[in-house]
Amino acid sequence: MTEAELRTEIKEGPSGVYLLTGEEEYLTSYYLGEIRRAVLGEGDFDSFNHTQINYLDGGFGNLAEAVGMTPFMAERRLCELSGFNFNSAKDTLLKSLRAIIDEAAENEECVLVILADADNFDSQKNSRTQKKVNAILGEGVKQVNFDKTTPQKLANWIGRHFAHEKLTVSADVCAYMVERCGRSMRILASEIDKVCAYKHSRGEGEVRREDITYLCPRNEEIGAFALANALLEGNTRELFRVLAENKKSGSPLKPKIILASVSSVYMDLAVIKELAESGLDEGAIAKKLKIHEYRVKLYLRVARTIPTQKLEDIIVMCQEADSD
Repeated sequence: MTEAELRTEIKEGPSGVYLLTGEEEYLTSYYLGEIRRAVLGEGDFDSFNHTQINYLDGGFGNLAEAVGMTPFMAERRLCELSGFNFNSAKDTLLKSLRAIIDEAAENEECVLVILADADNFDSQKNSRTQKKVNAILGEGVKQVNFDKTTPQKLANWIGRHFAHEKLTVSADVCAYMVERCGRSMRILASEIDKVCAYKHSRGEGEVRREDITYLCPRNEEIGAFALANALLEGNTRELFRVLAENKKSGSPLKPKIILASVSSVYMDLAVIKELAESGLDEGAIAKKLKIHEYRVKLYLRVARTIPTQKLEDIIVMCQEADSD
C-alpha cells in the first residue's frame, strides 16, 4: 500500500490490519496519529477502546483477546503492537502473530496497527525478512513503507507547511533549510514550528534565508538542543550520530553534560505532561514555565505517547546514574 492509498483509507475510515514500517519515523508517528483520530475520535471512552502492546514488555500479552473485543459505546476500537523484531523472529512467533491478525481481520469493529522501525524490519523488496513476512502473514496485512524522503520532496513539504501557516517562502530557502537542518522530518517539523512562531510574533509574512540561519542550528552542530531532538525522536542512532559529530569536532561533551541534557528533556516532558493533564492548554503551560509555546507543543506531542510511570522510571534512572 502506498502513502497516498493510506491517506485515502484514513479519510474513508481505516479498517483491517496495517503494518507501518520504514526509516522515516516522523511519517510513521504522523499516520499512526491520523489513524487514532479516525478510529477513536474525541470520545469519552477512548481508553476503553484503545489497546497498546509493546512486545518488549512481555510478548503479545492480551493482544489476541483485545482484537476480538466489542467496542464500548463506540463503533470501533484500535489495537497497536510495537517492539516486535521481524528480522529475528522465528516462524513459530510469526505464526502466532498471524493468528492474531486473522482474529483482527474477522472483527470488523477492530483496527490493528503494527509498528516496526527500520531496526526491526528490513523492508527491502527482496529481503529475507520481507519474503518471510509475506509468506507467513499473508496478503491481509496492508504494509506501508516510509522510506527516507528525497531532499527535493522535503523542500516541497517544508514549503507546504509554511504556506499552511500563511507564510511565503522561496524554493531556494526551503532547499537551504534541508541542507542546514538535515533530512529528519521530525527535526525539520520542530524547526518549522520555531520559525513560524518567530515570524508570527514579529508580524512578518515571509520566511527568508537569514531567518533559517539565525533560528536553526546546523545538523552538525552539537549541543543540548540537538540531543533533545534525538531524544524526542526516540532515535538512538541519531543520538549516537550527534555525539560522534561532537567528538569529531574536537570538543566532546562531558558525560555529566550529556546526562544533564537527557535528564532535562525527560523532566520537561514529565512536567508538561502533568500540567496538560491538569487541564492547562499549551499557552497556559508556556506562560507558567516561561518557555516558548512552540516548545510546549513539541514536547507535549511526545509526552502524550509516553506513559507517566515510564517517564518517572526514566527520571529515577537518571538520578541513580548521576549519583554513581
